[in-house]
Amino acid sequence: MRSTEPKNLFIWLVFSFYLFQVMQKVQGQKYRVEIRNSLPNNSKNLEFRCQSKDHDLGYHTLPPEGDFHWDFSEKVFRNTLFFCHFYWGPKNSVFDVYTWDLAKNFCGTTLFSLNKCIWFVAEDGFSLYKSIGKDQGLKMMHRW
Repeated sequence: MRSTEPKNLFIWLVFSFYLFQVMQKVQGQKYRVEIRNSLPNNSKNLEFRCQSKDHDLGYHTLPPEGDFHWDFSEKVFRNTLFFCHFYWGPKNSVFDVYTWDLAKNFCGTTLFSLNKCIWFVAEDGFSLYKSIGKDQGLKMMHRW
């Protein structure tokens, strides 16, 4: 019976090394979330606050055609979440601007380059640019 112990130990070490490599790749995935103000030129500025559980990115004001972005690495267990609260005159809306589901369906999941989640804010609502798959382009995600 003892002759299988070294074999089991070897298999366990190989599996542990493989799991470690996979976790490093996931954690190494780089993302950028961009907020682009596509509101009319003569309108009020867009105001917003974005944050995650660990990071408060603060309050920001964007003029029409302005943009704001931040970069981060995805967590090992793919549970990173950023949300924003947007204000435009009397209108406001709050929703998640980054989750793993959004990333894999809209923003990309490449390991060695920057994956971008690009949000466009317009009069009718919020569109996310789909950069992967066969139906690429702007997709309306939320209304004011």
